[in-house]
Amino acid sequence: MKVNLHSELHFLFDLLTPHKQQLFLEKVAHRTKFFTFVLESLTRLDNASAIMRTADVFGFQQLHVVPNPDVVKHKPVSSISKGSEKWLSVAQHDGIAGCFAQLKQQGYTVLGLSPHHQSTPLVQLDLHQKTAFVLGNEKDGLSPEADQLVDGFVHVPMVGFGESLNVSVTAAIVMHHLRNALPASDNYWQLPEKEEQAVLQQWAINTIPNGQALLENWRKLHL
Repeated sequence: MKVNLHSELHFLFDLLTPHKQQLFLEKVAHRTKFFTFVLESLTRLDNASAIMRTADVFGFQQLHVVPNPDVVKHKPVSSISKGSEKWLSVAQHDGIAGCFAQLKQQGYTVLGLSPHHQSTPLVQLDLHQKTAFVLGNEKDGLSPEADQLVDGFVHVPMVGFGESLNVSVTAAIVMHHLRNALPASDNYWQLPEKEEQAVLQQWAINTIPNGQALLENWRKLHL
């Protein structure tokens, strides 16, 4: 998909090397917000960081985070996320109810990942509906509130003695399945042009030294 660069993005792209410009255009064509993930009250920073890294690798642009009030807020661990957070759009929410309300308003079906409910196997999901997957915390899984508010449940089929997987492993399995199952010939899951431009602008700002300040100065001169 050819991206029509608006004036701000054109300004930022001129500050990038030709190699970086081409790389961004290639990568954004594989990004999607059609599927998104909610991280609810995770207690371990390494798990959150690992999920971010996996989301970037498989092209899932948007993550939603409902922080655990008992965990001090930190940036992702760079040694694990490998800087992946700068390539993602991460929305932070004050509570699970507000997060779900926003997602449903945007047309998402909200599914909790849980092995303990009457739930749909991952391979049977309808990939033609916008879906948000909710990952609960490492100890308790989904909160009782999330349990009541989700539209349904989905699980990763398991045949061993264990009843659950590490939350970051679960996220990786789901993301890998979705990426491989998306039809390459059908672009319904790809970012609309306006969202592509917003993502490209975010990447450019995060890549260019003092990118945001340079853009603000450009705006003063041109707007």
